[in-house]
Amino acid sequence: MRDTLRRICELQPYYSSKNTPEMQERGRLVRQVLTEDIRALRVLLSAALGEFGHDILVEGSDGIGRKTELAWTRFCSEEMSPRPTDGFYVVLHFSTDGSGVNIAVGCSSSKFHNGYSVVLPPNELDNRCEWARRVVLEDRGSLEPFTDPSDFGARAKLPQSFERASALVKKVAYADIEDDVMERHLIEAAEMLRAIYAAQRQGRELSRLTKLSWKYSISHVRPQIFAKDRVLGSMQKSVKPLKCGQWASPRIGYVCKAIN
Repeated sequence: MRDTLRRICELQPYYSSKNTPEMQERGRLVRQVLTEDIRALRVLLSAALGEFGHDILVEGSDGIGRKTELAWTRFCSEEMSPRPTDGFYVVLHFSTDGSGVNIAVGCSSSKFHNGYSVVLPPNELDNRCEWARRVVLEDRGSLEPFTDPSDFGARAKLPQSFERASALVKKVAYADIEDDVMERHLIEAAEMLRAIYAAQRQGRELSRLTKLSWKYSISHVRPQIFAKDRVLGSMQKSVKPLKCGQWASPRIGYVCKAIN
């Protein structure tokens, strides 16, 4: 994996949206070689993902048609994220200046609509990432070492949305890329992803609260539960328990259950 990652970093400064020899090599490494390198860690990553590790999906892309600044390779539970436009996953992005590889735990930044890829609104991406960070912090007590900025040097709109959709980031500088280092951080990322999946399985996913086609009612009436599962922490003291059957605000993020 070390040689693969370093070579992709070396190719990044030669980025072109056209299918140049350098971009052909980068695409082969991202889509074929690196995916196999990650699959070689399947046993370790499956263990880190726990109950979500039985169906690990590994895939990579360097753009559909024109080449993208931020080629990527990701792994996830296929059930929880069957496509890169759905759910949360661990993804490797490469800084555009070739300075390193960024291991990110993040979410999809776009959706397909009428045959086109539509970038999600910034506030929705910010809310989903904040929710993911809160879930991981509750589970692990710390976000370390995934506290690096999600600035990979992107200039185009879609790659910039990749940055914004990266909730937790660990950048490994070019000189520090070694097999044992990458293995350790990928396992840590998988453990964080497991916590996010578990929260989704429990019905705590923030993005579901923003879908106006759904109706929600409060499923708990204990104030401490409300306070724990809020998004807007600055208003925590003013939270009052609502009675069952009252509607939950999509902005606040109470523990809710869907009703038809």
